[in-house]
Amino acid sequence: MIFNRLHLSIINLNFEKMKRILLLLILIFSILNVNAQGEIMYKCKDIVQRDSISNDLISKGYLLNKLQQAGLYINLQTDKTFCFYISSNENKNISKAEFYSNIIDAKLTVKTIDDYLSSIDKFTGEKTYYGGGTIVSFMKVKGKGTSLQYVSVTVNGSTLNYSCYGVFILFENGGKITRTKEKVKTDYNDSGWQYKAFFTPTLNEINLLKTQKISAVKLYVYDVEVNENESNTILEDAKIILTTPKKK
Repeated sequence: MIFNRLHLSIINLNFEKMKRILLLLILIFSILNVNAQGEIMYKCKDIVQRDSISNDLISKGYLLNKLQQAGLYINLQTDKTFCFYISSNENKNISKAEFYSNIIDAKLTVKTIDDYLSSIDKFTGEKTYYGGGTIVSFMKVKGKGTSLQYVSVTVNGSTLNYSCYGVFILFENGGKITRTKEKVKTDYNDSGWQYKAFFTPTLNEINLLKTQKISAVKLYVYDVEVNENESNTILEDAKIILTTPKKK
């Protein structure tokens, strides 16, 4: 009996050793594979230059997920500067000019307001744009000398209610949009009861929607969490569709 237990312990010990060795081999293979791909790299001289390039990319409409899809990565170094690099078959340091040239060569798809165009009124020339996610979406209407923009919020509910009020949007940074007196309409579709709100955002609300990710929303008494993909889509579309009014 004691021999059997000892034998079993030895087997378990050997299994753990084999498992650790296997994990180590996988890790080494992964590292070698990454290094084999190579990288074309530009390392920022300091934090000021890092921020300058980052802000420039953002102002040009380059989004992080789009950069990664094209093989361009931005890596934060231990000295708090960025290395920008592109997947390649060789390792090479490049100049800032060469770095920007590689971004252009990547042929990234950068969205503009025209990508959200839904319809054009054939009589007035008025253009309507739609974007956003399934929970929070946006509409912009541009006419001759006029521009109107709206936020739409949709949440599923379990029961039918009338005379409903209250729109609440929570952001990951702790910010909130609170409209306790906003009218909430009731609708019905194949998935059940739906509650919807439609409003014109204020300057502060626009700034939140264009700079912060949404974490959850609530209409009347029904709330829903917003997942990462939906939150990213809403934020990216808000940056393009919503316009921050100029202060008078």
